[in-house]
Amino acid sequence: MNLALTSVGPSADLLAHQIDRLHGPVTLVRRASDLVEVLAVVRSGLARAVVVAEGAEQFGAEAMEALEQARALVAVLEGHDDDRLVELGAVFLPADADAREAAEILMEEGQRAQSQPLRQRPPSVSLESTVEQWAQEETAGGSSDAAPLRPELSEPESRNGWAADLHVDDPAEDSGQGITEILGASGVVVVWGPHGSPGRSTVAVNMAAEIAALGHAVTLVDLDTWGPSVAHVLGLLDETAGVALACRAADRNRLDVPALDRAAVRVDLGGAHLDVLTGLTRSERWPELRGGSVAKLLNACRRMRGGAGKSELPVVVVDVGFSVEEDEELSFDTQAPRRNAATLVALEEADLVVAVAASDVVGLPRAAKSLPVVLERTQAPVMVVANKVRKAAAGRSPRAGIREAWEAMGAPVPISDYISFDPTTVDRAVLDGSVLRECAGGSAIRGEVKAVAENVLRRLSGAEVAAAEEEMVRETSFGRRMSAWLRR
Repeated sequence: MNLALTSVGPSADLLAHQIDRLHGPVTLVRRASDLVEVLAVVRSGLARAVVVAEGAEQFGAEAMEALEQARALVAVLEGHDDDRLVELGAVFLPADADAREAAEILMEEGQRAQSQPLRQRPPSVSLESTVEQWAQEETAGGSSDAAPLRPELSEPESRNGWAADLHVDDPAEDSGQGITEILGASGVVVVWGPHGSPGRSTVAVNMAAEIAALGHAVTLVDLDTWGPSVAHVLGLLDETAGVALACRAADRNRLDVPALDRAAVRVDLGGAHLDVLTGLTRSERWPELRGGSVAKLLNACRRMRGGAGKSELPVVVVDVGFSVEEDEELSFDTQAPRRNAATLVALEEADLVVAVAASDVVGLPRAAKSLPVVLERTQAPVMVVANKVRKAAAGRSPRAGIREAWEAMGAPVPISDYISFDPTTVDRAVLDGSVLRECAGGSAIRGEVKAVAENVLRRLSGAEVAAAEEEMVRETSFGRRMSAWLRR
């Protein structure tokens, strides 16, 4: 077996030149100036190994994943960010190794890399290494003397920075019956809705607040690459994008508890709190949310443990964009950023998807037609929430009319919850930068959002969810009209 080699950095160039002068199976084919040239050389098939020294900071998680998918071996010289690159899968080359020893290491590791099968990943994501895989790689490598970062993600005490001050009211008094079913729930909940402002962000923010009030450590993540609005709904300054900071740390394999603490904003909710990763400050910054970094971020948040909360594992609520389309042209190039990558990865990582539909003649068909595509993108169960329910848009019996129209459209998932249309209350909450639980605790819409939050936790815990109470009305005017339009 012959191994073609490229190098980056003066120290790596010198070692590669010495290896090439041995006239053995490892030969130098190119001295690359940066990561872009390395990727070009590897993709063209000229090289199957890379020696890195100066310039190692360019090799993030996405780049390492691309090189792995191309079956290229990456070796890093000692003293050049080797701890981080070894954790990402690079081979460690000691500083005192001569050319012959380095060539033997490269040959041995190169043969091993060629014989091992590639890890399978969904075609819509360029990178999906989980936190568990990180830990396995670190255990297998064992060459770093630095304190490991990722095991902190699974240690209960390391979550204290996020949840040590968590204090909630008596759950039995606040939520009524069935609370014991949902205290142990945890997972990633993705809130999605079609285009046309169905109220997705409002539902996501207030649902996260209700879950936090039930004693869970909640992380709210804004991954909407088209119109991020969580910061605005909560009255937060959007000078920095917390989600971009976290994804940047994930790409450099530096996403530990302190990094998440720095990226998140603590929002106090009167007896509870949310940790919020705010969205992009400008929509044109969407290339910063690459699929691989988003997958690492969600998996890290999923494994955070509450230190003082009543649940061991947190609930991660994710607000995503409306578009679930996959760019077919860009999907052939796994390194090309895609605007919908964050949404697609979130759906793949989800433990539950909450689909929010506007309850009118425009919003219902949009949601019903988009749901089949959502079901293709996720393996998680989907619960549909009809939002903005009102008589003016759906007749004198709005819930019955919405249900009848929904069934007539042949939607693949039934509606499980309804939220009334109360623009005055919602506008007041947004204007104050507060949630419904704080400014309208006794309102009907707050009670409906709270019921949605409890149903979400029941589904996460595997408990049975009671069907929503519906008016026993048939042949509503709204249902008849929608059915008639569908038959045209």
